[in-house]
Amino acid sequence: MTTEHLYGINQFLPADKVPEPLRNDYLKIATELEEADAEFFKGDPSSRTVRRLNNCYWDSLKLLVRIRVRDPLFEEIGFSEEERPLVDYGLLSGGFLRDFQDMEVMRKESNLMTRFEEFNVFTFAQEIRDRYCRIIENPEVVAFRKDVEMLERELEFMEERYRKSSDRLVKILRYAKGAERVSKLVASIQERLPLFGRLQFKISRSIRLDTAEAEVVRATEGDIRAMAEAMKRVLKKRRDREQAEELTKTMLKSALDIPKTKARIFETREKIDSRLRSAEESSPATRYARLSSELSGIQKLYPQLSGRESSRGMLPVYYSETTGMTKALTVARIKEVIEIDKVLERQWHDFTWKRPDVIIVPGLGDGIYDAARDAFWISRRNLYPFKDPVVSAVALYRLVKTGGMVERYKEVKRMPRKSKSSTVAEEFVKEYNDCILREAKGFRKLSGKLQKWFRYEFAYEEGA
Repeated sequence: MTTEHLYGINQFLPADKVPEPLRNDYLKIATELEEADAEFFKGDPSSRTVRRLNNCYWDSLKLLVRIRVRDPLFEEIGFSEEERPLVDYGLLSGGFLRDFQDMEVMRKESNLMTRFEEFNVFTFAQEIRDRYCRIIENPEVVAFRKDVEMLERELEFMEERYRKSSDRLVKILRYAKGAERVSKLVASIQERLPLFGRLQFKISRSIRLDTAEAEVVRATEGDIRAMAEAMKRVLKKRRDREQAEELTKTMLKSALDIPKTKARIFETREKIDSRLRSAEESSPATRYARLSSELSGIQKLYPQLSGRESSRGMLPVYYSETTGMTKALTVARIKEVIEIDKVLERQWHDFTWKRPDVIIVPGLGDGIYDAARDAFWISRRNLYPFKDPVVSAVALYRLVKTGGMVERYKEVKRMPRKSKSSTVAEEFVKEYNDCILREAKGFRKLSGKLQKWFRYEFAYEEGA
């Protein structure tokens, strides 16, 4: 920047662009600048001349800010390319005059005027350039890039798991879990997109793109393009390829069309939930529960079955939270169960190691299936290392039911994610790990077909 054109207010703000109420102020500043300019170029300017010139220049900048506040159509005012970033980014974005609407307020703020006097034009311009160089280290930029990288890794991980799974239902469930995580990441990135849109707009209007600014532009555009490409790769794996290709074309045309992508994910999740509901209704466990619910009056017929000790020789006796009474399956009813599902009775006996006394602890759920979900709840919080769904479920169930640890278990379950500091949690986890080792030994004795059946039953938790 040279002094000749830097201080000529009429070169970057023609008089016909100044609103009428501010015309007198404009003419006064322009006249003052011309006189100061003339003194400056006579040679060997005095400190008074330099100070007068500098004050006139700041007055001109403040006038430009007043015009900006008064007239939102900032683009219509004919700034030179060199003056535009100084006013727009340095004063407004930098916060010097952002909260000041007129000159009267500015004059009352002595700290603000002191701030102006501390900087000459060249120092001020350099400060703005330095601020640009720090953009790429902005925490918002760093967080945005990390989320994009995480999204790409998540999508690749989904592809890998989806390709490796042989069972179709397990495949769908795993894909749904991944899609849920992806939708959260996309929503997080969507929140940041307006910020980066403004960032690109600001940089594109700067004097010139230096290395740091160009890097920000390339990184922002590259991140969005990489997201679109990653989503395109995943969607191509879907069966409805034509719709996926149409969607990806739309996404790439507008950098990234997040709302449509989210709608697509939610639509897929609804289909999966519908399939899950139909699968649950036809599962052996559901039929077994439905069968058991018909026996609410069995206690009246067989009062001796109300306790654990007298339930030998029967199918599992369990406590119903809804009716408050113990239910059991009689020998006659066992035959009907076997007719409905001949494998179920043997599997249930094998699974409980010939102990038909599975009694639900009130307040902890409806049995081994809820125990499995609770076991995975603890697993996701890194409270124990063993991840086998069946062994984990049985260990948790037996530990809570027989170990008198109901209250401690509830306290552990209420703890925040990855909390290991509590003594209660440490004691619980230690006993739980010991219980898991015992149950694992027994589980290995089961037939391969039985293990496979129960692992399939717990596929939802296993894919969590």
